[in-house]
Amino acid sequence: MLLAWGRLGGGLTSFAGRAGAAAVTLLLAIGAASCDELLPEPYRYGTVEVLATRRSGEPVAGVELTLYSGERHLAYGRTGADGRFVFRSVPFGNLGVAASPPEGYAFRGPSFEHAYVDGLLLAAGTRHTIDFRVLKRGPGTVRVLAQSPAGSVPEPVTLTLYSFGGPVAEATLDSSGAYVFNDVPLGEYGVRIHRRPGLLPEPEYIDGITVDEGSTEQARFALRPCFATVAVRVESTEGGGVGAVPVRLYTPEAVVDSGVTTPDGQYSFDSAKCGLEYGVSIASPFGYLLASGTQSYRDAIAVPYRVDTRFTASFRLEPCRGRILAGVVDEAGQPIAGAGVRLYTSTATVASSKTDASGQHATDQLVCQEYGIEVTPPAGFAVTPGRGRSYIDGLLVTQGAELRAHFVLRRR
Repeated sequence: MLLAWGRLGGGLTSFAGRAGAAAVTLLLAIGAASCDELLPEPYRYGTVEVLATRRSGEPVAGVELTLYSGERHLAYGRTGADGRFVFRSVPFGNLGVAASPPEGYAFRGPSFEHAYVDGLLLAAGTRHTIDFRVLKRGPGTVRVLAQSPAGSVPEPVTLTLYSFGGPVAEATLDSSGAYVFNDVPLGEYGVRIHRRPGLLPEPEYIDGITVDEGSTEQARFALRPCFATVAVRVESTEGGGVGAVPVRLYTPEAVVDSGVTTPDGQYSFDSAKCGLEYGVSIASPFGYLLASGTQSYRDAIAVPYRVDTRFTASFRLEPCRGRILAGVVDEAGQPIAGAGVRLYTSTATVASSKTDASGQHATDQLVCQEYGIEVTPPAGFAVTPGRGRSYIDGLLVTQGAELRAHFVLRRR
């Protein structure tokens, strides 16, 4: 194009010297008329249409508009009664449109004062439409509904309405799980359901709630039960589980639940609420002691706000066994064979036997507890009835202990 114009300009200069001003004017007109034929791509314009409406679809008039490219303002406009304005004959390129609301209106965002769309690439002959959502200043309503699988909320659940600046209002859901925030000013809001032990809101936050005049916004949550399983495993140092072990689940304030282990040494608590801290304890059952280095409790079990959580508390017990040796002699100290020996507890007879030729009887592997032993004289012998003579009680068997009971019979 530049070369074509250069040649044409030279010709015009020469011709002007010979033919005069009228001829020059004629050739310039011819050159202008054929310019599109000389250009590879003719210069074209596009159109940018702007539409301003409320969220209800109602048009908003009087929105001030600025068409710009970079830092240069290209044109200005204002939406009409139909909420529209069209920028025509817009040179193609990288453009943007800025908008300012009329009195009594605002845009979404922290300032509410301005809105813009940039990065608009307008090509030759194209048409773009920009939609601005305009808010009307005035109060609206935010309705909160939290649904529980049980259909109701048995305990108070707190919720907070907040904005960019922080909390705006707090409330408590009613038993149906509903609450309405009335007379909420124009703005961007969020609602938070506060966690409660045993209850997990999903989601916990809902943001991006836009309120303007007369609007009614909904925030829906699900209140999901949130419990953890605390499993207890009690093992013997000799292998296998230990049954009939009393177990308790507790918080720092109180005992929550209790039970006993099954024959394989297992028990599970399924009622540990998320958001609380628990402990588990066991009581050594008959015949067992805590193994060395083992405690009877495990605490600081913090249950997170997460469903399907499982904790396992393991304990080790060792069998507690001891031995009682009974000896029966006559007044001369000679052993008496065949004397009856009965070993008993406060509730039952544990074993019955007779002394051997050495006048003794041993009972091994006795479970740790308190015992008594009674002697019955064989034929030809007698014993004075009473404690310390015909029986001895208060024999406490401890781990690995060997207790001795000594009886003296007289000959008839």
